[in-house]
Amino acid sequence: MTKKRKTPREGNYFSQLNVLSRLRNLNEKIVENISIMPITIDIEKDYLYKQGLEQGLEQGEKKGKLEGEQIGEAKTKHDAAINMLKMGMDVQLICQILEVSETYVIDLKKKENI
Repeated sequence: MTKKRKTPREGNYFSQLNVLSRLRNLNEKIVENISIMPITIDIEKDYLYKQGLEQGLEQGEKKGKLEGEQIGEAKTKHDAAINMLKMGMDVQLICQILEVSETYVIDLKKKENI
């Protein structure tokens, strides 16, 4: 099976169609129609695709880093609260130091049987 090559003129038409579809929010319909056409386009070579992919990866990294920091901070507070309870510190003092709710510390005390 041989692939039909695009002529420069066809490539230009597809570029124009792509721009117009984005301006009119018709991307989904255009993608559906292009996918059934016998001419194929390698989307991974498209500049806008690459740019969007890069932005998505950057956002994902930032979100993952933030979530990791939040999880680490919560674990640190959790472990510190357990250690403080084991040392016999007052619940209200633990709440003030770690900036957590009294309910959290009381529940932790019950859960850990301290």
